[in-house]
Amino acid sequence: MDRQSNIDDKLEELKTSKFISSDEKSNSYTDIYYIFVIPLLLLLIFEFINYKRKL
Repeated sequence: MDRQSNIDDKLEELKTSKFISSDEKSNSYTDIYYIFVIPLLLLLIFEFINYKRKL
């Protein structure tokens, strides 16, 4: 905590560095939930039909 010069150096480095804005970044995440939703939905329909059939 006593060495403020180290902090000042880091602050200057951050001020001069170039940050990539969110517009410039490429999308690194792709939604894949729909791949899992389709089989789960089919299973749910199958279970519902079997449940109704047993009643």
